[in-house]
Amino acid sequence: MDLKTFEQKLLKDPEFRKEYYNKDLAFEIGQMLIEARIIKGLTQAKLAAMVNTKQSGIARAENGTTLPSLSFLKKIAGALHTYLIVRFGFMEKHVIKTTDKSTNTKQGDLGYVQNQSHEAYTVLPGHFNDRTKTFNYVYAQGN
Repeated sequence: MDLKTFEQKLLKDPEFRKEYYNKDLAFEIGQMLIEARIIKGLTQAKLAAMVNTKQSGIARAENGTTLPSLSFLKKIAGALHTYLIVRFGFMEKHVIKTTDKSTNTKQGDLGYVQNQSHEAYTVLPGHFNDRTKTFNYVYAQGN
């Protein structure tokens, strides 16, 4: 059995699949933390002091053995004078526009989504700001 076949077989197990993808995410976040810390010219110890934790906590987050919490990542973002962006990959090329729609529907290239307050939004392609890595929000009545 080759490695790819073995991996596919293991990924059929829900518990293994969950751990497999959590480790992948933990590794990506760890790499992001290392890059951000180095860009800012900080040591692990200095960053740890800035977020009121131990150097070993920063090391664990950076080496990908644990998945840091969002609150921990927000603390680090604050210490680095930046902000944390969390989104699904497909969202990078969309803008959210408020509408008076009350249900999730699909029309052509526009997709409707609902937030927790039950307001509906139209997701439009092409309004992601690559420079600031944020959405340009457009507010409008209806579609």
